[in-house]
Amino acid sequence: MQHRKITRVLTLRCIRAAAMALVALPALLLVNPAAADSAAATCAGKPGVKPGDYEYELQSGGDTRSYRVHIPAGYSADTPAPIVMVFHGGWGTGKYIQKQSRMSASSDKHGFIGVFPDGKHRTFNAGGCCEKSMRKNIDDVGFVRAILDKLDHDFCVDTRRVYATGFSNGAMFSHRLACELSDRIAAIAPVSGVIMVNECEPKRAMPVMVFHGTEDPRSLWQGGLGDKDPSKGVRDSIPETMRKLTTRYHCNTSAETTFRKGNVSCDSYRGCDGGDVSLCKIEGGGHQWPGGDGVWEGKLGPVNRDISASEMMWEFFSKYRLPETSTTQPAEPVVTQ
Repeated sequence: MQHRKITRVLTLRCIRAAAMALVALPALLLVNPAAADSAAATCAGKPGVKPGDYEYELQSGGDTRSYRVHIPAGYSADTPAPIVMVFHGGWGTGKYIQKQSRMSASSDKHGFIGVFPDGKHRTFNAGGCCEKSMRKNIDDVGFVRAILDKLDHDFCVDTRRVYATGFSNGAMFSHRLACELSDRIAAIAPVSGVIMVNECEPKRAMPVMVFHGTEDPRSLWQGGLGDKDPSKGVRDSIPETMRKLTTRYHCNTSAETTFRKGNVSCDSYRGCDGGDVSLCKIEGGGHQWPGGDGVWEGKLGPVNRDISASEMMWEFFSKYRLPETSTTQPAEPVVTQ
């Protein structure tokens, strides 16, 4: 397995890895012992990998594409680990969204592998956005499929527990993945981004958790484009986004409030074909990742500190996995035994 290890302070990392291993190891175990035995058999012969950050390249669509991988403390080459893919915003990088989202800390805590792809032109083709990736019709869905194939080759992964999230343009792209890669993705959690594809015909229904600030100046709660948004295209309002999702997945028309803390409230639509569709409303929140590192807060609004979106979405993700056989069936709930 070819890779380039990122330089880091080894002494502190090793101490931290040893301490976290005892905590993270139970999170790596599947709740179904029979499924764990079957999945572990597919990992036979795969090399062990030390916890830390790695950079990789692969060929996709005739281009050399790159992505980062965070291996959590407690990772074992014979215990299948879930995957969380995190897509950066416009003009971002995989390295930056890893820092902004603080997803690596959640990865170490819960035992999933974090993956942070780089957009070809520092953007992803989300359909109606953004920039060169959209105009040149870059096949980013194919890129994600290639990454998942490579991860399955390089690591011991649970291919039924692959999840996608992203920020801004990356959030829009996660919506596209729900439409076009539902055979590989079990659930999504977009942050500060709406649906930008005109047509959506997923192979299976998708659980969705949306995070959005009411004072987002780039992706306005009421729709359209803000004065501070230099990109082009139409943005749906958040109510319209939720209408599309709940209609697509045949959810109940009314929601129930399932979470409140400070300026954050989450409403969940039940009765959907493939798991809950939820909206976490960040009152007064800007174009930011809740609980993450702030980005140009003077221009893009404040970061909410009442919650960690990374922690909340993992709690949501961990409830679902892909069906074992049919890719057209909705995600199955994970039943604790």
